[in-house]
Amino acid sequence: MAEKLKRENDILTLKIELSPPERVRCILQSLDGSRLRSDALWEGAAAAFGVAPSGGRPGAWLRDARFQLPAALPDALKRGVADWRSADPGREAALWVHLAKPYGALRYVPWERLLVDAVDMPVLMLPDFIFPPPLESTSTLDVALCASAPLNCEHHCVAMGLHDAIDAILHGSDRPVRVHVFADQAMHDALRDGGLPPEVKLHDPQAAAPYVVDDPSSRLLDQAGLLRSPWLLWMREALKDFSTDAVHFVCHGHLSGNYGAMLFAQSPLGRTDQFLAGPVGCAELSGFLTQVGAWSTAFSAPADNHSSAGLRALADEIAQTLPGPMLLFDPREGDVGDLIAGYRFVHSPSPQSPPRSRGLFLYCQPYLLSEERNRDEPAELAQHLFQRAELQARNAPQAASAHRAFQEYVGESSKSVRPMGNSNTRGKSISAVTAATERLAEQVQVQYQQVLRDQVIPEAIAQSEMSVAMDTIDLLRKAVGQIESRRLIGEIDTRLEEMERECEPPAPAAAPPQAKDVVEANGIDETESAGGTEGAGQTEMVGEKTMPEGLRLQAEHMAQIREATADLAQLSLDENFDLEALSGRLRRAEEVAERYERQCLRDGESEAMGK
Repeated sequence: MAEKLKRENDILTLKIELSPPERVRCILQSLDGSRLRSDALWEGAAAAFGVAPSGGRPGAWLRDARFQLPAALPDALKRGVADWRSADPGREAALWVHLAKPYGALRYVPWERLLVDAVDMPVLMLPDFIFPPPLESTSTLDVALCASAPLNCEHHCVAMGLHDAIDAILHGSDRPVRVHVFADQAMHDALRDGGLPPEVKLHDPQAAAPYVVDDPSSRLLDQAGLLRSPWLLWMREALKDFSTDAVHFVCHGHLSGNYGAMLFAQSPLGRTDQFLAGPVGCAELSGFLTQVGAWSTAFSAPADNHSSAGLRALADEIAQTLPGPMLLFDPREGDVGDLIAGYRFVHSPSPQSPPRSRGLFLYCQPYLLSEERNRDEPAELAQHLFQRAELQARNAPQAASAHRAFQEYVGESSKSVRPMGNSNTRGKSISAVTAATERLAEQVQVQYQQVLRDQVIPEAIAQSEMSVAMDTIDLLRKAVGQIESRRLIGEIDTRLEEMERECEPPAPAAAPPQAKDVVEANGIDETESAGGTEGAGQTEMVGEKTMPEGLRLQAEHMAQIREATADLAQLSLDENFDLEALSGRLRRAEEVAERYERQCLRDGESEAMGK
C-alpha cells in the first residue's frame, strides 16, 4: 500500500528493507513522470545502524545502543536529495521514511534524529496503508491530555511535559480548542491552584474511584483490547459527551520483550503502592482510541523516560495499526516550539509546512501536504444533503426552495458569520458515537489492507470478506445516523423555539408614575429628586445594551442551527429522512431572525424619537 502512496503523491521516500540474515537495503524513491524511480543508495549489515541481531532480547542491548547512519549513506542520500530538489525547487521538501515490513529491530532507530541533519529537511514516516482525511470536527478541536508517572519515577519531568503539551495544543491550532486534562491528584491540585486558560477543562481524579481495583496482571499479551486501566476507563467515561479528535499522553515508556507500552501511576487518586498498575500496550490503547473516536494520537516522553525504546515501539505500533496521524515528542532532542509546529502541521485547517525537528517522530499520510487538505467547508459537507432534498421535492418550486434554504444556512456566507467564541461554550461538531463509528470503520479497512498486502489469504477471499465487513459497517453507520439525526433535529427545534420565544413582544408595562406623584407620595422635596435624571439615564443605557444582547443570542441560535445542519450532512442518513421538513425549519429560523431584527430596529427608532 505504501508503494501506491508513492505513485499517487509527489514525495521523496527513503525505503528501508530488512532481509535475512540481518541485511538492510536503502533505496531512494521518487516519481519520474508516471514512473516510480528507485535508486539504490546503500546495502549492508543491520549492525551498521547500531542494531543488534534479532535473536537477542531488545532490553539487553538497547540500554547501551548507539544508533548511527552507515558511513557511506549520508553522502549518497544528500546527492539524491539534491537531484530531486533541482528538478522542481518549488515543491514542498520533506523526506519520507518507509520501513518495509517486517522491519524488526529497525523500529527502535531514531530516524528523525539521524536523518534531519543529514538531509537538511523535515523527516516524516510513511505508514503502510492508504487512507483519506478522517471525518472530524469542523469547529472545535477536542484534545484529551493525560499525564502520569508511576511511583518509582520522577514526578517533576512529567509535570513539565504536561505544561509543554498544554502550550503546544493551545498554540498549535488555528481553530478553537478544548483541552481535557487528566492527571493524578497531586498534579491536578497543582494545575487547579496555578490557574488555567478557559480552554482547559481539568477533570477531577476522584471521578476515577469506581475504576480503581486491585489488578496486578500484565495487559501486554491481551489481544482482546478490553479496557482495564483505571486511567482509560475514567477518560472514556468523562469524554462520552464529546467528539474527541486527538489523545495526547505524557508518560514513561516500558519494554517487555518485543512489546512496547506506557506506564501510568498506580491510581489516578494518587501515586501509591496500594494498587499494582500494569503497563498499557497497543491492543488496549487502540481499543480506547477507537471507542472515544480519536483520529490522532500523540505522546510526549518525559526527560527522564524510563524506556525510550518502549515508548517508541508503542508509538510505532499504534501508527501502523490506526490510520490517523501519530507523533512522538522527545524533549531531549527538541523544544516546545517543535511540538507546537507538529500540532499545527497535523491539526491546522489549512496546509502547513512539516516541522523540521530532531525531536519529532511523526507518522502521517501525504494528504497533509496537499493543497486540497480540509476543503470540506459546511457548504461542501451539505452538498449531498441538498441533492437528497432535490430528489424528495415534489416539483421544481420545492426543489428551488430547498436549494435556497441550504445555500442560506450552509453556503459560502456561513463562513463569515460563524462565531469563534469561547471554546468551552461551543457545541461539538460530530458526536462521540459518530466519531467512534468512523474510527471502527477505518480500523476494519486498515486490517483488510494489511491482509491484502501480506497475502495472508487469497485476494478474492479477502476482498469478499472486506465487502461483507463494510456492508455491516454501513448498516451500523445508518443506525447511528438515525439516532444522531433525531438528536440534531431536536437541537434545531429547541433553538428555533428559543428564537421564537425571544421574538415574542413583551407584555405591556404599566404606565410609569408621574414624578410629581412620586415626590408627593414619598414626602420628598423636589430639589432632592434632581438626581432622578441620572437614574433615568442609567436605565436607558441598560436598555440600549439589552438590544445588542438579544441580537447576539439570535445570532448564536442561528449559528448552532447551521452547525447542526452541517453535522447532518456528515451522517449516513436513511433514504426516508424528511429533508423537506428540515428545509422548512431552516426557513422558519430565517424568518424569525429577520422579524426579530426588524423589531429591534423599530424599538430603537421609537426610543430615539421619544428622546
